[in-house]
This record gives sequence, C-alpha cells and structure tokens, in this order.
Amino acid sequence: MKKTLQIHKLLLTAMRITLTQVFLAVCLVGSTFANDSKAQSVLNQRITLQEKELEVRKVLNQIEKQTDVKFVFSSKLIQSSRKLKVDYQNEQLYKVLDNLLRPLRLTYEVSGNIVIINRLEGKPSAMTEETKEETSVLEANEQTVTGKVVDENGEALPGVTVLVKGSSKGTNTDSKGVYKIAVSENAVLVFSFVGFVKQEVEVSNKSVVNVTLVSDTKALEEVIVIGYGTVKKSDLTGSVASIGNKDIKAMPVASVDQALQARATGINVVQASGAPGGGSTVRIRGSNSINSGSEPLYVIDGFPVYPSNSAFSSGGDRQPSNIMATINPGDIESVEILKDASATSIYGSRGANGVVLITTKRGKSGGTKIEYDGSQSIQNIAKNVDVLNASDYARYQNLRALSRNQSIPYPNPEQFGQGINWMDQISRQGNISSHQLTFSGGNDKTQFALMTGYFKNNGIIKNTDFDRVNVRLNLDSKFLNDKLRSGSSLFFSRSTTNSIPTDRGGPGGAIITALGQSPLKGVYNSSGGYQLDSYDGRFDVNPLAEVQEIIDNDKTNRFLGTTYLQYEILKGLSVKSSLVLTF
Repeated sequence: MKKTLQIHKLLLTAMRITLTQVFLAVCLVGSTFANDSKAQSVLNQRITLQEKELEVRKVLNQIEKQTDVKFVFSSKLIQSSRKLKVDYQNEQLYKVLDNLLRPLRLTYEVSGNIVIINRLEGKPSAMTEETKEETSVLEANEQTVTGKVVDENGEALPGVTVLVKGSSKGTNTDSKGVYKIAVSENAVLVFSFVGFVKQEVEVSNKSVVNVTLVSDTKALEEVIVIGYGTVKKSDLTGSVASIGNKDIKAMPVASVDQALQARATGINVVQASGAPGGGSTVRIRGSNSINSGSEPLYVIDGFPVYPSNSAFSSGGDRQPSNIMATINPGDIESVEILKDASATSIYGSRGANGVVLITTKRGKSGGTKIEYDGSQSIQNIAKNVDVLNASDYARYQNLRALSRNQSIPYPNPEQFGQGINWMDQISRQGNISSHQLTFSGGNDKTQFALMTGYFKNNGIIKNTDFDRVNVRLNLDSKFLNDKLRSGSSLFFSRSTTNSIPTDRGGPGGAIITALGQSPLKGVYNSSGGYQLDSYDGRFDVNPLAEVQEIIDNDKTNRFLGTTYLQYEILKGLSVKSSLVLTF
C-alpha cells in the first residue's frame, strides 16, 4: 500500500514539472514569435533612396529618417567614410541592407527597432555580377598602402601623422615608424611631425611608400634679439619670449603694452582703464615692490625707456595716461621679453622687473617697396548693467517710504513708463581707425625705411577719444668692406587724448553717476539747463553734463632720435658707440 502511494506522489511531481516546462516553452516560443514578428515588420519597411556617391554613414542616416530603425555600428570597424552608389525605389529594408552590406563584408542583427552592424567573419564569398557592379564605385580606385617613416639618420619616427590630403582620413605610425592606410590611386599622403618639415607624397600605383622627414631648421635658425645682441633660437639659453609682427598686427591696439596681452606666457597685462589710449599694467616677474614701480624696462632699438605712465595711479580725477601709446605698434618688427634674472646683468637694477626689447622695422636691400596697412573697427558695450526703469524705480521708492512709515511719494508709478536710461545718454558706438604707410628699400650699402601712421579711437563714452600721428625714419649704411656700419632712427609722434573722469564715485564719476541716477527726472530742466539730482543724497549731479561739459584735453609730442657707429675689429668682436636725443 505504501509503495502504491509513493508511486502516486512521484507521478504527481513529474506531472507538475512537465506542465511547468510546457508552460515555459510556450512562453518562450511565443516570445520568439513576437520578436521575429516585430523584426520582420521592421525589415519589411520600404524606402526610396537615390545617390550617385554617398558615404556609408550618410546612407544609414537617410534610412533612419525614412524608417523607425536606429543603426548601431563602429565607424572605424565598418569604414563608414566609404562611398556607395545607391538606387532604390520603394524597396523593402531587408533587401536594401543585404545589397548594401554584403559587398562591404558586413552583416547585421535586428533587436526590436535596433539594427546592429558588424564585420562579417570568415572568408569572403564569391561575388555575383550585381555585387561587383555595386561595389565598383567603392573599391575600384582603393588600395592599401604601407610604409615606414624615418628621420635623416634612418631612425624610426613613431607617432607621425599620416593624412590623406583634402580629407579627415588618416593614421599614425607605430613604435617602429610603420603605418598602413587604405587610399585611392590618385591620393596624396601628408606626413607631419613636430620639429620636421611637412612632406606630401603622391601614391599613384605604389603599394609601399617609405618617407624620410627632414628636420625643420628654419625655426631653429630664427634670430632672437637679446640684451647683448642677437642669437639663433637653437643657441638661446634663458627665459625669453618672442612676439612677431604678425601677432602684433592681429588686433588694432593703441599701444605696445596692449599688444603684449595674451601673446606670451608668463606676461600679465591688465588694462587699467578702458578709456581710449588708457594705460596698462605689465607684470613680467610679479610685483617686486610695494612703494616703487613694478613696470618692466622698455628698450627701443637699443635705447632704454622706462614708462612713467602711472597706469595704476592716475592721481586726482584724471584718467591714467600711457606714454607707450605714443609709439605706433605698426612700426614694430619684433618684441622680445627677457623674463629671467639675467636681464639685471645687462641693464642693472632697471631690469629687475624684466625687459621688453622692441625692434622697429628696418630697410632691406632691393627695390623700393610701398606698403599700406589699414583697419576699421567698431566698439560697443558688451553688456549693459540692468537698472530699474522709471515705473519700477517709483515702486521701489514707495516701498522704501512704507518701510519708514512715511507716505508714498508716487501714488501712480505706471505713469512714468520707462523714463531716462542714463547710460544710453552718455554712451555711443565707438570706432577705431588705423592707417600705416611704409616706404622701404635700398641697396647693398644703404637701406632705408620711412613709416607714417595715423590712429584714431573714439571711445564708447561721449567726449572721449585718442588720436595719434607719427613718422619714423630708419637709415643704415655700410663702409670699408662692411666693417664700418652707421645708422640712425628718428621718430616723432603727436598724440591727443580727450578724456573724462569715469571711474570714481560722486561728482566726476560719470559711469557710477549714470548707474545710480534717478530715471524719473529728465536730462534738462524747464529753463533749458541741466537737471541736477542726487542719487546718494550728497551731491547734485547730471551724468550727461559731466560727460559733455568737462574738458580734459591732453596733447603729447614725443621725439626720439638715435644714431650709432659700429666697427668690426675682428670677426665676432665689434665696438659700438651710440648717441641718443629724446624729449
């Protein structure tokens, strides 16, 4: 009896397991049918696409736009930049994908509305005539090119960039200097590496292209001006920053110190005032003194000039002046900045804050050249400070009165509208005009350079402007088989600065006054005079009056003349005498 019960229990257990397996199998089969059905519906979508030559990734993008599928692939793995010829009219998606991907040795899997594209593993199958025709556009002119890149000594160069000219397709050499890239027959490979001259090579029908890169000696041969003379860049020791004429002319600036801003590492230039012709603070070795100045020493064509422009302490209500603004940046050939302590060994304590060596343009042998360089630009306030309009200002005054248990002064604030925007009253669109005319030339014995310039800057605050007229003549001559040299540099400039006090509060601080002045009252009173008001309860002022009625006209004439005589005693040993006149 017990044996019969045990068999009965075993049968029941087996039946439960069997029913569970059958249920799970049915569910899985149903899920499979569902997935297959969804995948089939996705692949049965129809598309229309006609292009003569279109990159693989763009073909897939076009398909995504016409269907609800999304493609997942690796651009590098499938070489998505290859071009295809496509012509499909209301064709089912699976047929399109088969025709497109199989010739490219690619396969795909469908998961929901996601199509995953992978490389087809195994040996390539034989192509049909239709397949060959479809891939002819893609592979007819492509070939694999390999090679090795070495330097002049035959040493392998790893990390050399190899690009197909006119495209973004490229690769890099490995640790042994070897590269491999697929290109068309008419491709041009561009090889580039830091410190070497860029080289271009036509592939033609070659499958192996070996390249020898040549060192870029031009950069190493560049002449740098230092305190004692000139030296090749390759022989340079010490901390020296060099700024060329192209960098200086990149932006229209009024002065040399402004031209240094963001042009060299380790140099901190801050414009102390936004007024036209305003001074700047230049820090090369930090702030070295509390009471004395920390400005660097400027040396123009061998003559030291210490800027007495107090860019950081204007004194009284006047705007900071800038003596360096009297020098035209367009006259400059190059600027070298001596940043380390070696400058003190040449210029003494005057070079403790660093030295800025300025070399102006000189004449060169050859025919006479006439050059014109001009620019015109405009200036606007980048972002105005948000202030209350008249209605809001009246509401503010009402709330202020209520907080003090006083009666409100403006029962109907809405009647005032926008009121007066004082910043609009005192500001305008500024502009900068710069013009430079240069005559240069000479022969083997004598060279000359005559430079004339005009610079005009109308500031964004009314009644502020800066203009400069300058002329410079540089002469160089050689005698006695080039052993004796003489030269002269004559420079004259006349600059005019119209400025107004803008940076301080109270009377004389036009910007602070304009931001705080009440927008309720007009610019003029009933008698036609300026409407005065006090924004802080201390002074009755009118921002427009401060701008238009205050006259601060500063005219500066500057002359700098230098002449020198140099004789070469031995090769590499010369004696030089200079005479300087300045006022």
